[in-house]
This record gives sequence, C-alpha cells and structure tokens, in this order.
Amino acid sequence: MTAELSCENIKNFLASREGKARNTTESISRAQAVNTVSHFNVLCKMFETENFAKVFDLPFDQFKSTMENYVGSRGEKLSEKTIANKLESMITVLKEYSPVKAYLGDKYRTYLKQIMDYKNNAKTTAQSNLQIKKQENPISPEELVERFENVFKMEEILAKDRRKDEASNTAYIIFLMYTYGGFEQRVSKDTITFIPRLSLDKIIIDFEDEPQLIDEEDAKFYHVKTGRMVLKGKGSSKTGAIYSYDYILPKYARERILESIDDFPRIYLVDRTSATIGDIFKREMLKHLKVHFTNTMLRHTYETVYNLIGVTPARMSLALGHSVTTGVAIYREQLDNKDAVYRELITAFMKTLKNKLV
Repeated sequence: MTAELSCENIKNFLASREGKARNTTESISRAQAVNTVSHFNVLCKMFETENFAKVFDLPFDQFKSTMENYVGSRGEKLSEKTIANKLESMITVLKEYSPVKAYLGDKYRTYLKQIMDYKNNAKTTAQSNLQIKKQENPISPEELVERFENVFKMEEILAKDRRKDEASNTAYIIFLMYTYGGFEQRVSKDTITFIPRLSLDKIIIDFEDEPQLIDEEDAKFYHVKTGRMVLKGKGSSKTGAIYSYDYILPKYARERILESIDDFPRIYLVDRTSATIGDIFKREMLKHLKVHFTNTMLRHTYETVYNLIGVTPARMSLALGHSVTTGVAIYREQLDNKDAVYRELITAFMKTLKNKLV
C-alpha cells in the first residue's frame, strides 16, 4: 500500500491528469498539470521523504509546524500564499488519487477537512496581507489609468497580426474578450457585463440559426448569428454555479470574431494548445509592453476603475463573478485620495473607446 504513496508514483499520477476534464467544460492543461506536480514536489522536499505516507502519518500540528518553518531556496520562510498553493496540490492528491483514501481509511474525511481549512485560512491571511500592502503603497492616478489603457492598447497591437496565424489570432481573441467583448452591445460604463477570469476556454461556437445549447444546465457558447454570449452553470467558470452571463457583444467584437472564425475555422472561440489563457495573457503583455501584468491584476484594475466612474457594486459583482464584499475588500486598489483626477483621466479614455467604434 505505502509503495503506491511514494512521491514518484504520486507525481506520475499528477502529471497524467493533463488533458483530463476539470469540470463539464474545461480540461487540465499541460501547464496546470506541471504546476501541480511542481508544488507537490516541494512538499516531498519539505518533509524530506520519498514516501508520502510518512507525511499522512504525522500529527497535524507537526505537519503545520513543518510547513510554516520551512526555509525555501531564497532563504525565506514560505508566504501564506505559497503555503496555500502547496496545500492545493495536496488536496488534489487527497481527492483524486484513490490509494490515499484507502490508506487513510476512517481518518480520510477528517484529514481532508483539516487540510482544506488550513489552506483556506492561509489564503485568507494572504489576502489580508495583500490589503495591508496596498494600503501602505497606494496607486497613483497615472499608474491606474496606464494599467487600464494597456489592456486596450494590447488589443490594438495584436490586431495588426491577428490574421497571420492561429497563435496570433488566439492571443488577439483573448484580448478582444478582455476588452470590447466584455460589454453589452455598446461600450459604456453602464454596459460592462463580463470580466473573465481564465474562463474563456471551451466556449463552443454555435453556427445554427437558433442557439442550440440554451436549454442546457451547463452552457458555454457564442452564437455567431446573433453575437450572443452565454455562460451558465457550475462548469462555465469558477463561480458559474452562482453567476451566469447572457448578453450580446458590441458590433466591433462580433465582426472581429466572425472574421477570426472565417480565417481559422474551429470548434471553440479560444482554441489554444498547451499554454493556458493566463500564460498567453502574461506573455503577450511582457513581449509587447515590457510589463508584468496578470489576469488577476487586470480584474483588480477593472474593479477599481469602474467603481471610480460610478459603476454600481452590484453590476461589478456580476461582471467579475464575485460578491460585493470580495470586490471592496480584496479587489479594489488603495488610492491616494485624488478621486477627481482618477475620474477625469478614466472618463477621457472611455470616450476614446467610443469614438474608435463609431
């Protein structure tokens, strides 16, 4: 039994998850599988073992103490965020690798709950630390607006090579959806509707005269004829069981998507291979604008920007797919008390977007 719990066997199992279903609409990418293996590998080094059964046998207080006192390769203890990431890989093993459940027997449910509670507490602490850091380092009007403008600038840059090849087109469609594709019919602060996490995978392109998947409990499709985007059900996104989307994209986005489908016929709106949407997003930002900017940073920026120009918390909650409390406490950036300056700069930029689409 314990041979099945060797670190090598568990890592092989985690690597084998590539391509398997994460939920009803998404599969595990190579990058996600590799990332999980990497986090678990650190756990094996942390506990100095080749047999992870020894870790499961530890008293839980000793397990926590080892995690919190481990000094990483940079000579520092692990951050709460890093601890949460390592524990997430362990939760994957507990939930999906059947020999673990057999080994733990009657202790399985209690042990799983302990690990999940520990991870959630670490994640909460990491978020709290992030808020303290934000308060100590408020963002300036110029920096906030530059972040906001950069995403739209990327759409414009990538548009130049969007018909070059499939990879260029995929990158372009991702940024189109993070910009103009998030509005209902027209670009306005009052029509912001959908700000994706990394949930652009497996959106089926529906070519029929009438939407074919609308009655499905879990639906994730783009209807070409009407320009209608529908995402609903627990498999559609991280919080799909609570938040759903059903809206018509602006004409500009619809035209670009139609052109994309004609140039590169496919099943899914975003047809990627090994790289994740998050990886593509970061890579293109760094390549073209020489800035480190992630999907998470984008969502925090959007929460802050649209709040400043009067988008209601309820609308932002729906667009971002999280609670109002999360938006205010976690996503919203700390500002330096120059709201009027922020609003003036953002409003002026929003007008340029409208003018572009006339």
